[in-house]
Amino acid sequence: MDLFTLLRMVDDMSSQGVFSEFSRPAFEVCRRALEKVHVLKSHRIGSPHILLALADEERGLVSEVFAYFDVTSDKVQRQIVASFGGPVNDSLVFLETAGHVRWRTGAVEESQVLGYSQVSVIHMLLALSRQTEGAASRVLASLGVSMEELHNKAMSVLSRSNYNVRNGFEDTVVPTKGGIDKALTDFGRARVLIAQQKRRYKQGYHQQCHLDPRSAPPVELYRKGLKEFEEAFSRIARQEERLQMIRWRYAEW
Repeated sequence: MDLFTLLRMVDDMSSQGVFSEFSRPAFEVCRRALEKVHVLKSHRIGSPHILLALADEERGLVSEVFAYFDVTSDKVQRQIVASFGGPVNDSLVFLETAGHVRWRTGAVEESQVLGYSQVSVIHMLLALSRQTEGAASRVLASLGVSMEELHNKAMSVLSRSNYNVRNGFEDTVVPTKGGIDKALTDFGRARVLIAQQKRRYKQGYHQQCHLDPRSAPPVELYRKGLKEFEEAFSRIARQEERLQMIRWRYAEW
């Protein structure tokens, strides 16, 4: 399939509302990723092509993130060629339904959690940074950047910046006050729910130990379960803190 046909397919998907949640700059990144498939002579689109298209951003929040790590489009492309040589295979397939929906949904969720009305380019980067396994993560790792570092830096840049509002370089999409407030409320409910589940988990374990110690799970397994609750609580607390920073910043705009 030639590049023209691929681009036409994406345009058709857009006309059918598949990218209705995406801002125009974000949609252009999707089209540019297809062009990277053609440049690299790959047989399908994957996370490295999305990464390469994002690294092409010359201004905006995403370019600031990549500049911090000294990651350029040329470096990414050279590393893709060096690492994979021929066609790039990856689970994140843009034009195959399962992979496309998974990645697109991730970008939409990032925008909604942060209180935005549309998906912007930075949300695409955040969604990609969630893919801790795969070709894109290996490319970045070879450049000395982990997906966790990429995600944290993107959140840091987004939380302290009103770049897209003042300059309009990247997007005209801004977080809505109602969206931010709703997200903060949802985070608060999630924290309460996790605390309740953790309490019931502890009560159930101790009750089981009291009634029939022999059938109770090993203490190591119990502690592992507690740790999972604590990690989930911490993740939500960190996201809530970052969102609150955006909320405070919003009040200054």
